[in-house]
Amino acid sequence: MPFRKSDRGSGVLSIAEGVDRVFRDVIVMIAVAAVALTTIFVYLVAAIRPEQSRYRSAASALALAHAAMLDEASGLRGYLLVRDQRLLDTYQQGMTAVEAQNARLDGYLGADRTLAPLLLKMRVAAQAWESEWVRTVLAGNVPSDIQAAEVFYARGDDLFQAYRRAESVLNDRLQARRDDLYFQQDRLLASGLVTTVVLAAFIIVMANRQRRRLKDAVVAPVLGIISATDAIARMDLGVQVEPSGPAEFQRIGEGINRMRDALSESLYQELAAQERIEAQADQLRTILAMSREISGSLNLGYVLEAVASAASTVSGFPRVIIWLTDDESGRTLSGVYDSTTGHGVPEENLKAELGVGVVGQAVRYGRTATTHELGEPTVEINLGHTLRMLAVPLIVGARIAGAIEVSSTTPRLLSPGSLDVLETLASHAAAAIEAASLHTYTAELAHTDGLTGLANRRLLDHDLALECERAARYGRPFALIMFDLDHFKRLNDTYGHTRGDEVLQQLAEVVSREVRTTDTVYRYGGEEFAVLVRETGPDDVHGLAERLRSRVEEHFASRGSVGPVTASFGIGLVPPLPPVPAEVVGAADAALYWSKAEGRNRVTIRHAEA
Repeated sequence: MPFRKSDRGSGVLSIAEGVDRVFRDVIVMIAVAAVALTTIFVYLVAAIRPEQSRYRSAASALALAHAAMLDEASGLRGYLLVRDQRLLDTYQQGMTAVEAQNARLDGYLGADRTLAPLLLKMRVAAQAWESEWVRTVLAGNVPSDIQAAEVFYARGDDLFQAYRRAESVLNDRLQARRDDLYFQQDRLLASGLVTTVVLAAFIIVMANRQRRRLKDAVVAPVLGIISATDAIARMDLGVQVEPSGPAEFQRIGEGINRMRDALSESLYQELAAQERIEAQADQLRTILAMSREISGSLNLGYVLEAVASAASTVSGFPRVIIWLTDDESGRTLSGVYDSTTGHGVPEENLKAELGVGVVGQAVRYGRTATTHELGEPTVEINLGHTLRMLAVPLIVGARIAGAIEVSSTTPRLLSPGSLDVLETLASHAAAAIEAASLHTYTAELAHTDGLTGLANRRLLDHDLALECERAARYGRPFALIMFDLDHFKRLNDTYGHTRGDEVLQQLAEVVSREVRTTDTVYRYGGEEFAVLVRETGPDDVHGLAERLRSRVEEHFASRGSVGPVTASFGIGLVPPLPPVPAEVVGAADAALYWSKAEGRNRVTIRHAEA
């Protein structure tokens, strides 16, 4: 071989000697690089990293202390507004948290010559606020005079702002100190990188000097390595370097294979992260679409359906139940929407108690609650476990109005991003559900008679117009029964208006029990009532009116506290012509008048005239 030393002592190195020399030099360079990098690493671990950890912990403690101070302030402000002693619990909790975090800050920054004075200044400002303003509030010495109270509140704001300025200065200085440490770290890492690059370049130069001597031994492995690295550069991660040649090149080939594996794993993780980001973006788009849908709607059913659909899409759980509190105390909740039933109508008596079960705990603590596959309901969320059920509270202002429950018959994993998005959805949905609920309640009040609980005349006018339109379009029969109590004025004059009101209420109960669920009973005015009877012919309507007349007479005869009470009935039938609401009412009223004229306590039927 051309690199083997000749017998005449020509000085030509053999391949073995050339490889040994190169290997020796490489070892020296690697040792130098290792020493340099080890020195840098030791300095980072022993000097910089502890300082970074200390300042990072101090920043965390400062943030928690500041948040606790804000809790104190909000608790006191809330107490001053509503004088509710429970709001002082928030202040007490915040004060406890501030003391705990101040103890941590003393440990982290107490010996720091630069930051300790700033910490002291912040403490002095906070103490000034506590002593000059908070203690006055807690002692109940808040000025009652408006101008004095305004000055007092302004003084409290000034003191708290002084604390916030001191906290901001300390936080900025602490951040600057952390940034400086990260700069030192980056500089050391850059030095290590430069050292590595320089040594690598030196190794390359030295290897190039031996290239001719080692060409026959290494050309094939080198070409294989080049081919593999080119393929990896083109993101062809299926390439495999077959180790061959000297041991050093075999190790290089193995390193390239490991690098390829690491790159494949990194690429896989990157694609997975991108998929998570895209999934979260889709979830946020779902919330935006839901917000747009319900923002202009006061229809409670529509709002509940849109919220349930968005919650199922965001969480991936197939079943969604929306719960609302039943009363001001909030001790019980009712399910108002169930995505698994027809039109979202939940089962009867779908109830939950405060603090009981996942929904009860979510509403009680105002936090997301869950139950793991084998665990009890809890507000401590561990997304590493599979979940069967999750409840997110619906919070409107400072009040918890209900909860959104998502569930599945099979355990599911919920990503942290999905939980955040679901809680964001609940915050948007709470206000919309509250507004729609108030609108529904107001609408019910507007169409309900306050004394009897029946529908009122306003709703009768609306329903009668719709029924006339259906009859004209589809030829469906219907009738209007009007009736009133006989000699009701005499009853009022004899027994008083209170007993008269009781009679009207009993009459409403008796008639409501007798009619079908498709029919509607109204209080027309005074002692006059009406029944809208749908999809019914003359014979059936007459039979219903007679039954109502009989039940009224029997009911009051069996009690006898106010003497005999009877009612006269008139029926307005719709003829086979386009009906007019006024004509239907006129026919029923005329029939009622005829019953009165014929001696009362009877039923008269009359067709409406077109």
